[in-house]
Amino acid sequence: MYHKNAVLSSVALDKTAVILYNCFMKRKIIMLISAMLTVFFVASPDEQPAIEAIKLVTIDAPVMTQSALVQLTIEAEPATESSLKDVGGGVLDVPEEIPPEKIYDNEWAFYLIDRQNPLPDDFEIALYSLGEEDEWWREIDERLAEYALQMLEAARLDGIHIVIIEGFRTIERQQEIYDRRINYYLGLGLNLAQSELVAGTEVAYPGASEHNAGIAIDFASGSYDVYSFENTREFAWLAENAHDYGFILRYPEDAMHITGFIYEPWHWRFVGVERARELAESGLTLEEFLMQLYAE
Repeated sequence: MYHKNAVLSSVALDKTAVILYNCFMKRKIIMLISAMLTVFFVASPDEQPAIEAIKLVTIDAPVMTQSALVQLTIEAEPATESSLKDVGGGVLDVPEEIPPEKIYDNEWAFYLIDRQNPLPDDFEIALYSLGEEDEWWREIDERLAEYALQMLEAARLDGIHIVIIEGFRTIERQQEIYDRRINYYLGLGLNLAQSELVAGTEVAYPGASEHNAGIAIDFASGSYDVYSFENTREFAWLAENAHDYGFILRYPEDAMHITGFIYEPWHWRFVGVERARELAESGLTLEEFLMQLYAE
């Protein structure tokens, strides 16, 4: 579902949209900076005592005949710490056990979805409601429900009341929201092409929204005001703890030139716990993280 070239095109936001955005939005000016993402890889593998052991044996050990080698192979016992000492006059450290390869949870949720990487036509989803049965706006992919519920409960125990504004959206509802935003900018005097460009920085194209995939949730405080959410205790709690439950702030501040979207402090995306922790530690957007990951 993810393609490296698609990410490259995803981070290229049309300058016209940005100029129009700056002119018509009553928010602080967002400067788009064209940047090249240069990834530096610094590999520092641990020293391996086994290599030194080979060197010591090669340099200091007496010449061994073929018959002696065969006999040694037959009679050899598993090496112990004491048997590894004083080989060829040197003292060796016992190599530590090699840690197993990291196992990532919920890899199904770790992918990029945007205009260049839309959902497939045959996309299907099993939904779970985080509210009452008839509260469709609180439905999400059932596979991440336990993580969301645990996070909301942990916040509640800390005295934080986080409200769910919206989770899963149908393609039809996404189309309604998208069209409504285009009409808003048409009303301000922009032409259709300009309106689509600017609206596209605020609302994802139908079929290319994380809400359509059921893996994103819009949160708010008790005031239900998403635009002031950044200044609330609820946002501060999510910023500090959400990654431990698999959620990331998907569209961070000052990253529109990378993500293609305005800053949305209310929009949190599920990617799995281990990936969310890595992203939080790296400070990268999902686009940057994927670029770095696939370049390795």
